[in-house]
Amino acid sequence: MNRIILLLMLVAAIIGCCLSAKPAWANDEAELTAAFEKARKLYQAGKYADALPLYEKALRLAPLVYGENHANTAVILINLANLYQDQAKYNEAEQLHKRSLKIRESVLGKDHPDVAASLGNLAGLYLAQANYAQAEPLYQRSLKIYETVHGKDHPDVAAAVENLGILYKAQAKYAQAEPLYQRSLKIYETVHGKDHPDVAVSLDNLAGLYHAQAKYAEAESLCLRSLKIREVALGKDHLDVAAPLNNLGILYVAQGRYAQAELLYQRSLKICEAALGKDHLQVAECLNNLGTLYAAQGKYAQAEPLYQRSLTIREAFGKDSLGVGENLTNLASLYREQRNYSEAETLFQRSLKILEAVHGKDHPDVATCLNNLASLYAYQTKYAEAEPFYRRSLQIYEATHGKNHPNVTYPLVGLASVETAQGRFDQAEPMIQRAIEIRRARSGKDHPTTSEAVGQLANLYARQARNADAIRTSERALRSLHRHTATVLPVLSEKEQLDYLEMKFGTVLRDGFSLALSGTVQEENRLRMASWLLNSKGVALEALSERIILARNNTSKESCAALAELEDVRRNLARLTLGDKGSTPKQLEELREKEKTLEASLQGFDTRNQRDDPWFEIDELRQKLPAKAVLIDITRFAVTDYKAKKTGPDEKGPQHYLAFLTTATGDVEIVDLGLADAIDAAVTKARNDLASSPKQIKASGEPAAEKELRQSLDALAKLVLKPLLPHIAKSEQWIISPDSNLWLVPWAALPVDANTYAVEKHRIQYIVSGRDLILNPLKLDRRSTAPIVIADPDF
Repeated sequence: MNRIILLLMLVAAIIGCCLSAKPAWANDEAELTAAFEKARKLYQAGKYADALPLYEKALRLAPLVYGENHANTAVILINLANLYQDQAKYNEAEQLHKRSLKIRESVLGKDHPDVAASLGNLAGLYLAQANYAQAEPLYQRSLKIYETVHGKDHPDVAAAVENLGILYKAQAKYAQAEPLYQRSLKIYETVHGKDHPDVAVSLDNLAGLYHAQAKYAEAESLCLRSLKIREVALGKDHLDVAAPLNNLGILYVAQGRYAQAELLYQRSLKICEAALGKDHLQVAECLNNLGTLYAAQGKYAQAEPLYQRSLTIREAFGKDSLGVGENLTNLASLYREQRNYSEAETLFQRSLKILEAVHGKDHPDVATCLNNLASLYAYQTKYAEAEPFYRRSLQIYEATHGKNHPNVTYPLVGLASVETAQGRFDQAEPMIQRAIEIRRARSGKDHPTTSEAVGQLANLYARQARNADAIRTSERALRSLHRHTATVLPVLSEKEQLDYLEMKFGTVLRDGFSLALSGTVQEENRLRMASWLLNSKGVALEALSERIILARNNTSKESCAALAELEDVRRNLARLTLGDKGSTPKQLEELREKEKTLEASLQGFDTRNQRDDPWFEIDELRQKLPAKAVLIDITRFAVTDYKAKKTGPDEKGPQHYLAFLTTATGDVEIVDLGLADAIDAAVTKARNDLASSPKQIKASGEPAAEKELRQSLDALAKLVLKPLLPHIAKSEQWIISPDSNLWLVPWAALPVDANTYAVEKHRIQYIVSGRDLILNPLKLDRRSTAPIVIADPDF
């Protein structure tokens, strides 16, 4: 009996101890939870190095708390894998994602939604490595599971569909990606309503697809809608608002809409700094974007400190990270454009080393860096150094993306330029032709990159003295560029319009017009060249004036206020520029920036010429020309030296003035007026002598003053009028569209012979462009303003 009592007492004591003491596994669980939560917060702050040991600690404790094959262990594995992936530690991430997938399949079954999520995670890892063939079946299996479990209209299905679309977009399979993006968007709108933040994310993705295809109008409307959704749902200063601001900024930069992009980037930077502090990785990205904007405008002094600050932030999180590599590449590109080639090479080489260490030697990002390094050598005509880098870049792109991806065309075009510069035309032509076909098939015939490649093909033909082929090909490029820019120009400020036209048209026009100096040009091709000038000259001024006229006629309060403010700013600018003693450089700069912003705010007024094809033909011009008139259309351009080996931006010859003479009937004539420097000097001399004529008349009388002035006018006429006279002497009316300093020529006062001035035999009219004769300025329903009379001129 005593033994039984003692045994019962012992059991009671053991039970009491167990109830009063905390089990060991409970301590482990608390420690695991604390480590996991702290790691998660550090990870979200971008502090990967600090988060890593805490995630690893949680993973070590997980088997003790949950067991090796528990669903919670799988969650910890996924979080640690995501951290490794963000650090581009792909091998480590892959092992953890696979282990997580295996646990979930064994615990939950192969058709559970959590298994679908793990499949998506693993596919996303392969996508980051450009392993598209491995990613696609995983994404497809993930989608199938979600559809089976949830039906076809569930948010998880929408996310899986969108992931598949992202995969196809990365491979430039735009036709396959678009219906997936649209399906995803439709599901989110149906489930959440049209103003939910998840809808905004889907809109951003679809906008990115349209941007890649240069469908700017479609992309912009989606970006603006996404921005509005987030601002209303989250507030205008919420961190999530920064993403659509950046997306819209990137879109505007691609179109040359720099003033609008700058405002968006600055606002995004302000939001990120306020929410995350000034040293966060997301702030570094904003700084990098803003730097890229300034670099695109040639504002290198403003771009460099932004790149440097972004680099400093990223290096604090690891000196060999992908972000550091991106910043090094951007800085190197900036130095290359400034001809600081040695510094650029050092940075490109460092970036390449980082990318190869992170990704391995066969990743698309490595190919991009190789292409940049090759272009640096090509700029310096170091073709032996450039060629192997271009070829290696091409090999990587073809292996990762396939042979028909747009990225493949960049080393192809680079290689073609290297072969062309060395006179190996037979090798260059198939490369550039292949690049054109890929870009046309994937991006469209009017995509800027397609047109640029066509322009390079024209340059190739010109270097072979295949002038007829070169002229026809140049026209293909110019017509495509014109169709593209017709949708862009109306929303740009005046300076942005000029910059955009130079960027897109400049090289092709210079190359094309240079062919006019190479010898006899057949009538068919003279017509072509005349149409190039007709469609490129004065386009910016035309678009800007149309926009302002339409804004003036718009009755909305916003447009009236913007226009009134713009006019006030321009009045102040004129006053300060003309020498107001109280003005400072800072005031002028502030007013110019305000003018730029206000010009951009008039973007809502569509000023495009409503034609199926905005290209004007010479026959349209001839129909508007009077029977006894001649249009004298002049352009100034830098002559391309087709024998030069340089492929970089230094490949520009001396400036020439070239005149195209068009009448209502008969042939178009082309006249080379000669070197621009000599003509400009003669213009300046004649203008100075004209300005001093009143004093000469008072001092020595009118005959003596005229005789002295006649010398400089004769010298100018010999340069700009004498070459034209054989073609225009019989025309009663001269309609002149000058260029550059020839706007300052007193054409009416130029002598046509020893006794006669031009005004005595010809009626002279000035126009900005031949399109002035074609377009009817009264076709729009514009309100007239009161007439203004100017009298009492001081001659």
